[in-house]
Order: sequence, then C-alpha cells, then structure tokens
Amino acid sequence: MIKIIIKLIFLLKLQEKREFIRKLSKLEYGVSAFCLKLSKQCEKDAVNMSAMLVKHSQDERRHGKMLSSYVDGNDRLKLHDVGSFLSIEIKDNPPESFIKTATAKTVFWDSVKYPGKFYVGLFENYDGISDRYLSAKMLFGFKKASDYDWVDKIAFMKVLEEKTGEFYKEFSLQVKDKVLKSIIEKILEDENNHNCYLNSLAKEFNSDLEKWRFRIWFASFFLIWDIANEYIR
Repeated sequence: MIKIIIKLIFLLKLQEKREFIRKLSKLEYGVSAFCLKLSKQCEKDAVNMSAMLVKHSQDERRHGKMLSSYVDGNDRLKLHDVGSFLSIEIKDNPPESFIKTATAKTVFWDSVKYPGKFYVGLFENYDGISDRYLSAKMLFGFKKASDYDWVDKIAFMKVLEEKTGEFYKEFSLQVKDKVLKSIIEKILEDENNHNCYLNSLAKEFNSDLEKWRFRIWFASFFLIWDIANEYIR
C-alpha cells in the first residue's frame, strides 16, 4: 500500500508542490507535539521513557524545520509550545465531568506506575492531528490518539514509525531533487532509531502490534482519498 501511495504522490507530482512538503512538515511538528505531551504525562512514573519521548519529540521537530526550510528558505512554520497543565492530580477513577473551552480541556490517562489509577489534568492548547483527516479518524476509530491507554499508544506509535520509515524510504528512492533527498534520508535515519526504541517499549508493554498494523492497512485506503480530495482539482 505504501508503494501505491508513493506512486500516487509522484503521479500527481506532489513532491514538486510547496504545499505538499509543507504538509509533511506540519505532520512532523504534530508528531513532535504529541510525543512531548506524552513525555510530560509519564515523567512522574517512567523517567527513562519520558526522556526517550523528549528525544523523539526533538527529532520530529527538527524534521519539521528541515522540511519547512526547504520549502520557504527559512523556518516559516513555527512549533508553538504545545501547552501546559493548569492542574494535575492522581485519582482512583476517570473524571465524571469534563471541562472544554476554546483554550483548555480536561484530559486523563492511566498511570504507568500505579495500575488502576488515573492522572486527571486541565491542559491548555491541545493539538488534534487525529481529528483532521478521514484516514486518521478511521485509524483511531473516531477517537483522539490521546484517548488510548499506554499499551495502545506505544503500539500505534511503533507501527506508525514502521510505516513512516517505509514511506520515507520509498520517497527517497523516487525523489530527484538532491537537497530534498538529503533531508529525507536524514529523516529516515531518525525514524529507524525511533522504531528501535518503540519496539523495545512495545515488548515491555506487551502491545498488540498486529491490531494496529491491520488498522493502519485499513486506514491507508482512506489516506488515498485524503490525498486525492486535497490535491486533485
């Protein structure tokens, strides 16, 4: 399926379109924001995992900068601070009521260190990659990526890194521009490193990778729709 998507991209000559490379940059920034938020959520329970997620976030942010600089000659796309917790507490149960405003919302997640307990916080400036595309909605079952527990988060991050690596590998084989090719190859190197540490975490959490591989395969059909819908006029 990755090869079909790459063929579609090159058939439409999207690799030559600034808005497509800019879109890749935004996606890299979005992953960076997601990893940074996860690192904050587990920094009390799992220091080493939090540090790995911070490094992952920094790598993805650098990818976004490289791609946006290639498009515009400078870093036009700025990664704003993903936000901060206004409050955070550990609870025995998920919250019964939720606050949601234009700038803040209630979020909760299961504790790594204390099974059966939950952290409940009020978080400002929440991003929403999983809300923006039909393929992402199908992948996450019309839920937010952040709504899943740690077992599933690690699983889908691991499988998404697999597919991202496959995508950039195929992309680098096809692209002719030497500067863009160099950027893609550097991103691919980092993605392979991310895949290794996530593979270790997936084993530790006993994550169901096959479930998410199937979900990504299914969602990829809708990714073709997303690409066609956005770039075919």
